[in-house]
Amino acid sequence: MLKQILVAISSLSLLLIMAISIPVSAQLDPFEQVCSNGVQDSAVCQPQEDPVTGSNGIILRAAQIVSIFVGVAAVIMVIIGGLKYTTSAGDANKVNSAKNTILYAVAGLLLAVLSQSIIIFVIGRL
Repeated sequence: MLKQILVAISSLSLLLIMAISIPVSAQLDPFEQVCSNGVQDSAVCQPQEDPVTGSNGIILRAAQIVSIFVGVAAVIMVIIGGLKYTTSAGDANKVNSAKNTILYAVAGLLLAVLSQSIIIFVIGRL
């Protein structure tokens, strides 16, 4: 019963947020009227790239830096898994641990690549 109430409240909250945000995002650009009156050479009227979501924005740079760290960590973990596998001497527990290390490193790398792709896709749509 409590779970259903929480789901209903969160759904209504989401609908309320969406209902409020749509009219706000539908407002006109405050500089549109000024730029349409022939003041095209003003710095305000020149198209500028967003420093947060642009092609060299903070979000993409942060995603690239995190991806580099994840890539380096994944390579290190694959090497550690390979060393564990090599030194396992046939012990089933050690072999299983080494395989899991390699598997999780590759899964983490794939997750990082997928998340960066999603970020690039979303930023491209803004």
